[in-house]
Amino acid sequence: MWGSWSGYSEWVVLARLCQLNDSLYASPAFALRPSPTWTFIGFEEALHQIPQQRWIQRFADGRPFVLQSSDVATQLAAARAGIGVAILPCFLADRDTALARIELDDEPIARDIWMSVHADVRRSPAVRVTMDHLIDLLGHELG
Repeated sequence: MWGSWSGYSEWVVLARLCQLNDSLYASPAFALRPSPTWTFIGFEEALHQIPQQRWIQRFADGRPFVLQSSDVATQLAAARAGIGVAILPCFLADRDTALARIELDDEPIARDIWMSVHADVRRSPAVRVTMDHLIDLLGHELG
Protein backbone atom coordinates (compact mmCIF):
# COMPACT_ATOMS: atom_id res chain seq x y z
CA MET A 1 0.00 0.00 0.00
CA TRP A 2 1.58 3.24 -1.13
CA GLY A 3 0.56 6.69 -0.06
CA SER A 4 1.79 10.13 0.74
CA TRP A 5 2.26 11.41 4.23
CA SER A 6 0.33 14.62 4.63
CA GLY A 7 2.61 17.58 5.01
CA TYR A 8 5.46 15.81 3.25
CA SER A 9 3.64 14.62 0.14
CA GLU A 10 6.01 16.47 -2.18
CA TRP A 11 9.07 14.84 -0.63
CA VAL A 12 8.21 11.54 0.99
CA VAL A 13 6.28 8.49 -0.12
CA LEU A 14 5.24 5.95 2.51
CA ALA A 15 4.59 2.25 2.17
CA ARG A 16 3.05 0.13 4.92
CA LEU A 17 5.31 -2.88 5.37
CA CYS A 18 3.38 -4.86 7.94
CA GLN A 19 1.68 -4.82 11.29
CA LEU A 20 3.85 -5.70 14.27
CA ASN A 21 2.01 -7.36 17.14
CA ASP A 22 3.13 -7.88 20.72
CA SER A 23 1.70 -10.17 23.34
CA LEU A 24 2.52 -11.47 26.80
CA TYR A 25 4.87 -14.44 27.18
CA ALA A 26 6.39 -16.47 29.99
CA SER A 27 8.06 -19.83 30.38
CA PRO A 28 5.46 -22.63 30.26
CA ALA A 29 5.98 -23.41 33.96
CA PHE A 30 5.66 -19.75 34.95
CA ALA A 31 2.50 -19.35 32.87
CA LEU A 32 0.84 -22.12 34.91
CA ARG A 33 1.23 -20.17 38.15
CA PRO A 34 -1.82 -18.37 39.49
CA SER A 35 -1.90 -14.97 37.80
CA PRO A 36 -2.08 -13.00 41.08
CA THR A 37 1.44 -14.32 41.87
CA TRP A 38 2.98 -13.29 38.54
CA THR A 39 5.95 -10.97 38.39
CA PHE A 40 6.79 -8.91 35.33
CA ILE A 41 9.64 -8.00 33.02
CA GLY A 42 9.49 -4.53 31.52
CA PHE A 43 11.38 -1.63 30.06
CA GLU A 44 13.73 0.55 32.07
CA GLU A 45 12.48 3.82 33.49
CA ALA A 46 13.69 5.93 30.55
CA LEU A 47 11.28 3.95 28.33
CA HIS A 48 8.21 3.98 30.57
CA GLN A 49 6.36 6.19 28.07
CA ILE A 50 6.41 3.64 25.22
CA PRO A 51 3.10 1.89 24.48
CA GLN A 52 4.35 -1.59 25.40
CA GLN A 53 5.47 -0.50 28.87
CA ARG A 54 2.33 1.51 29.55
CA TRP A 55 0.24 -1.51 28.52
CA ILE A 56 2.11 -4.05 30.68
CA GLN A 57 2.07 -1.67 33.67
CA ARG A 58 -1.72 -1.45 33.40
CA PHE A 59 -1.95 -5.23 33.02
CA ALA A 60 0.36 -5.84 36.00
CA ASP A 61 -1.95 -3.68 38.10
CA GLY A 62 0.50 -3.25 40.97
CA ARG A 63 2.17 -6.65 40.74
CA PRO A 64 5.96 -6.29 40.87
CA PHE A 65 8.43 -5.83 38.04
CA VAL A 66 11.50 -7.94 38.78
CA LEU A 67 13.56 -6.91 35.76
CA GLN A 68 13.67 -3.76 33.68
CA SER A 69 15.76 -3.53 30.53
CA SER A 70 15.89 -1.46 27.36
CA ASP A 71 16.82 -4.59 25.39
CA VAL A 72 14.08 -6.88 24.04
CA ALA A 73 16.58 -9.77 23.73
CA THR A 74 17.29 -9.49 27.46
CA GLN A 75 13.58 -9.44 28.23
CA LEU A 76 13.04 -12.51 26.03
CA ALA A 77 15.89 -14.39 27.75
CA ALA A 78 14.50 -13.48 31.18
CA ALA A 79 11.04 -14.72 30.24
CA ARG A 80 12.57 -17.97 28.90
CA ALA A 81 14.42 -18.38 32.22
CA GLY A 82 11.15 -18.20 34.17
CA ILE A 83 11.75 -14.83 35.80
CA GLY A 84 8.39 -13.35 34.86
CA VAL A 85 5.92 -12.28 32.20
CA ALA A 86 7.17 -10.04 29.39
CA ILE A 87 5.52 -8.22 26.52
CA LEU A 88 7.38 -9.37 23.40
CA PRO A 89 7.04 -9.14 19.62
CA CYS A 90 4.98 -12.12 18.44
CA PHE A 91 7.27 -12.72 15.46
CA LEU A 92 10.08 -13.53 17.92
CA ALA A 93 8.30 -15.19 20.79
CA ASP A 94 5.74 -17.34 18.94
CA ARG A 95 8.57 -19.39 17.43
CA ASP A 96 10.34 -19.93 20.73
CA THR A 97 9.41 -23.30 22.23
CA ALA A 98 10.71 -22.16 25.63
CA LEU A 99 7.93 -19.56 25.81
CA ALA A 100 4.18 -19.80 26.20
CA ARG A 101 1.86 -17.03 25.04
CA ILE A 102 -0.44 -15.79 27.77
CA GLU A 103 -3.98 -15.96 26.42
CA LEU A 104 -5.66 -12.57 26.39
CA ASP A 105 -9.01 -11.29 25.22
CA ASP A 106 -7.23 -8.75 23.02
CA GLU A 107 -3.68 -8.39 21.80
CA PRO A 108 -1.97 -5.67 23.80
CA ILE A 109 -0.18 -3.75 21.06
CA ALA A 110 -0.50 -3.67 17.29
CA ARG A 111 1.33 -1.07 15.27
CA ASP A 112 2.01 -0.47 11.64
CA ILE A 113 5.58 -0.48 10.36
CA TRP A 114 6.19 1.95 7.52
CA MET A 115 8.97 2.54 5.03
CA SER A 116 9.65 6.01 3.68
CA VAL A 117 11.32 6.87 0.39
CA HIS A 118 12.15 10.23 -1.10
CA ALA A 119 9.63 10.90 -3.87
CA ASP A 120 12.39 11.62 -6.39
CA VAL A 121 13.75 8.05 -6.27
CA ARG A 122 10.64 5.95 -5.77
CA ARG A 123 10.43 5.04 -9.47
CA SER A 124 14.10 4.09 -9.75
CA PRO A 125 14.16 0.39 -10.74
CA ALA A 126 16.69 -0.51 -8.04
CA VAL A 127 14.78 1.33 -5.33
CA ARG A 128 11.46 -0.09 -6.49
CA VAL A 129 12.75 -3.68 -6.51
CA THR A 130 14.16 -3.23 -3.01
CA MET A 131 10.95 -1.68 -1.71
CA ASP A 132 8.75 -4.38 -3.27
CA HIS A 133 11.01 -7.09 -1.85
CA LEU A 134 10.81 -5.62 1.66
CA ILE A 135 7.05 -5.25 1.46
CA ASP A 136 6.67 -8.86 0.29
CA LEU A 137 9.18 -10.28 2.78
CA LEU A 138 8.00 -8.44 5.86
CA GLY A 139 4.35 -8.66 4.91
CA HIS A 140 4.57 -12.45 4.85
CA GLU A 141 6.98 -12.73 7.77
CA LEU A 142 5.35 -10.32 10.20
CA GLY A 143 2.06 -9.29 8.71
